[in-house]
Amino acid sequence: MILLIISLSASIYNSVDQISGFIMNPTTTDKVIVSIILISLNILFLSIATRKLTIKGSAMLVAAGGMTYPIYLLHARIGKILFNILSQDLNKYVVLMTITLFVISLSFAVYTFFEKRLLGQISKLLTSALPSRLL
Repeated sequence: MILLIISLSASIYNSVDQISGFIMNPTTTDKVIVSIILISLNILFLSIATRKLTIKGSAMLVAAGGMTYPIYLLHARIGKILFNILSQDLNKYVVLMTITLFVISLSFAVYTFFEKRLLGQISKLLTSALPSRLL
C-alpha cells in the first residue's frame, strides 16, 4: 500500500509540474482537477485489482480496451493542438470536453474501421505463414 501511495504522489507531483506544457497559464483549480482525476483512477484500479469491484466482460469493454492506444496517440497530437488553438477564444473547459468527445469518437472509428479489420488480416497471414507449433 505504501508503494501505491508513493506512486500516486509521484504521479500527482509530475502531472502538476508538467501541466503548463498542456494548458496555458494553469490555475490552482486546473491542478486540483488533475489531482482528483488521478486519485479517482487510482482508487478505481485498486478496487479492480483487489476484486472489490468486478467488471463483467462485454463487447463494449473489449471495444474500450481496443480504443486505448488510438486515444493515447490522438490525444497527444491532435487533442493538444486543437486545445491550444481553440482555448484562446473559447471557454477551456468546454473546449476540453468537446475535444475529449472528438478524440474518443475518432479513436472508435480507428478501432472499428482499421484495427479490427487489420487484426483479422494479420492473424490470417501469421496463421498461414508460421508453423502451428509457434502459434
